[in-house]
Amino acid sequence: MSLAPGVLSVTVEFAKDIKNRAWIGRQDPYCIVRVGNHTFCTRTAVDGGRNPVWDETFEFNVGNENDLEIEIKDDEVGDDEPLGSASCTLTQVRLAGSDRLELPVLSPDHQQGIVGISLRWTPTGAFSNAAVYGYGEPEVLAGGGQYSRVAPSGAPPPPYYGVDSLQVEEVVMERERRGEYPHRRHHHQEQETEERW
Repeated sequence: MSLAPGVLSVTVEFAKDIKNRAWIGRQDPYCIVRVGNHTFCTRTAVDGGRNPVWDETFEFNVGNENDLEIEIKDDEVGDDEPLGSASCTLTQVRLAGSDRLELPVLSPDHQQGIVGISLRWTPTGAFSNAAVYGYGEPEVLAGGGQYSRVAPSGAPPPPYYGVDSLQVEEVVMERERRGEYPHRRHHHQEQETEERW
């Protein structure tokens, strides 16, 4: 099933009670945040230890992806040590528009700590008006696109789903040809008659 596209805003707030791998001093954790093929890194929380705070926000242009992954590492000279990972689906935030989660941070052997995140979902394209104004289920057109049947009172014109502007014009012209817009055609005929006189 294809999911509606949108912009996912992810705020990585903090982690608490994560694994400590520093032998001397305090560890310097950072996060790698992934949605599909898109990746962002937080800054390093220098001396953040087991309870780092990042409070950084990233925006992902999301298509059909529905999973968020966070990997926490200790910034070291040479190879950075993994401290754990967390993940969640985007199903709830797609439905609710926003969500705040405290995800368990998992090491290979067990859970150790949590990571706190805030999510915000903004639908994009034709789907945004459909979500905001509550258009009915889309009607499938002959060309394979979809058009919403009913525009609620006060809403902008209903969206064409997956149809570019040239195809929209073709659909309108075809419906006019079949007489589905008699008032519009009648209006044009009156104008032509007036121009002749």
